[in-house]
Amino acid sequence: MTTLNKAVSINQPIASINHLLPFEQRQHIEKLYFPKVQQVTDKMSKAESEYQDAVESRQQLINQKAAEYQANPSERHGFIVKQVYPTNQQQIIESMADSGYMVHRMGIGVISFIRVPKNAKDNPLQEITDKATAEAESTIDKMIERLKVKASEAVHQRNKIVIEARKALDSVKDFTDYLNLIVTDTEEVNE
Repeated sequence: MTTLNKAVSINQPIASINHLLPFEQRQHIEKLYFPKVQQVTDKMSKAESEYQDAVESRQQLINQKAAEYQANPSERHGFIVKQVYPTNQQQIIESMADSGYMVHRMGIGVISFIRVPKNAKDNPLQEITDKATAEAESTIDKMIERLKVKASEAVHQRNKIVIEARKALDSVKDFTDYLNLIVTDTEEVNE
């Protein structure tokens, strides 16, 4: 990611072209700046596109992230996760059942539990889904905000190079500026 303090500055080579004719100076400046302007324009377009894509697909990204969180049971989303060994696995399952929890998923050395539903309409996974979705929303919104900052930095970077290129081109004297000799009447000079 390009930061503002790493902005490309090409001021120096411009000072050394004053001996060239105006059209040669313009050519030199164009050759110098064209690749830079193209490069920062491409970066800007890419950053803006990434940001726009993320904004447009926000809900899908949130759903994906929430599903990812639920696929890896975690206590911060409302699961109870216990580390188990073959020797105490049954004992832990029974102990959790007595406390009102049932097995949600068994893994190697780990069992995740959810609370036992209180009635037919009660869905203990809903609370977990809500927590996972809330965290997913927060994560995706932060990512979108970072992409927005990156896009605005890219716009700033491009503007900086474009302004510098314009100043360099504006500094080239017009050919008519070289023709500013004072023309006097020859008779006046002879007097």
